[in-house]
Amino acid sequence: MLRQVRTFLNDRTGVIAVLFGLAMLPLALAMGVAVDYSLVAQQQILLQDSLDAAVLAGASLSTDSDSDRIEEAELVFAANFPAVHQVQPTVTVDGSTVTATASMAVPMAFMGFIGLSNFNISATAVAVVGEAGIVCALALNANEKGGVRLEGNTSLVAENCWVYANSSHARAMESVGISEAEAPGFCAVGGYVGDAFTPSPDTGCPVVDDPFADLPIPDLACDHTDQVVFQNGTFVASEGVYCGGMRLLADAEVTLAPGLYVIRDGDLELLAHSSLNAEGVTFYFYGSDTKLEMHSYSSIDASAPAAGDYAGFVFVQDAGSSVGETSVMAGGGSVNIVGIAYFPTQILDIRGLSGFNIDSPYFVLIADTFRIRGNGTIHLRVDPDAIGYPDLVQISDGARLVQ
Repeated sequence: MLRQVRTFLNDRTGVIAVLFGLAMLPLALAMGVAVDYSLVAQQQILLQDSLDAAVLAGASLSTDSDSDRIEEAELVFAANFPAVHQVQPTVTVDGSTVTATASMAVPMAFMGFIGLSNFNISATAVAVVGEAGIVCALALNANEKGGVRLEGNTSLVAENCWVYANSSHARAMESVGISEAEAPGFCAVGGYVGDAFTPSPDTGCPVVDDPFADLPIPDLACDHTDQVVFQNGTFVASEGVYCGGMRLLADAEVTLAPGLYVIRDGDLELLAHSSLNAEGVTFYFYGSDTKLEMHSYSSIDASAPAAGDYAGFVFVQDAGSSVGETSVMAGGGSVNIVGIAYFPTQILDIRGLSGFNIDSPYFVLIADTFRIRGNGTIHLRVDPDAIGYPDLVQISDGARLVQ
């Protein structure tokens, strides 16, 4: 009998199995905790995404009604978050801000064995209503670096309108030097670089189509077959097609009768200390080697016509003419332009010196790209009561998440 007891006590058969079984208990618990944690993480992401979608929908709604924004947010949340969880968000509207919060208890599959049957999660999302505005500077190029580029210590002031760049480049808007730019808003399809912009540009904006791509081409029969040159005196000129362009030399003072001036196969060039007065006038650039060359310390006082095919336009570049050329507008003299400068496939090089378009009630720039530089202030402004001028692009920076 004693021998049998000793044999039993010394028997090690099955020990490994017992030890393995004991070791599996914490391993199984750890795996269960991992599964529960994964479930919690998934529900947290789903809850946050559903709230984000809800507040963006509420903020994007075209309405001034707080109750409509709340209802829209609740509907979008319900469409995105499984109804089985019976979660109802709390949505509030404060001015232009839409906020939604929600919480829920996530049932635990394994952690209930250690007394934790539910895990509480919560989330908050905040979106702001997009700000609407009129675009008064639009760079149309779709991929160029520096669609809007500020250099030196120039200052750009868009008093009641937005500056927009269609470029998808990471530097669609950029500033170098100590330049400054202020506007109700800046918007770029791509990104921006530089701290000149106040406020900081919105990025990821939608592309804005050229609003004036369908402007008609005028009669192109030449009224003047050689470049018309004005030098050292006072002159009056009439509308027509100026084949070879028009050139104002120093000390030339030229007054243009109202009408359409086609600058064909040549430049409109204003040298320093020349002066151009053009009320109710549109310059249409067509052909080869055609562009605007407005030198520093030249003076211009020009306003667009209020009626006709080119109502509101002071400068129009034909989109198929002299593509990629650079048109120049320089300050330093007296500069007062009332109307739109439209150069859809050219670079517009604006060299600001003191007194650049300070008093104009309506000055809008549309170009392939902009280079804004110098040491003065360039003013953009849109007077909504400007009679006969075309409708401009209305945009919104769109609702966006801020939390």
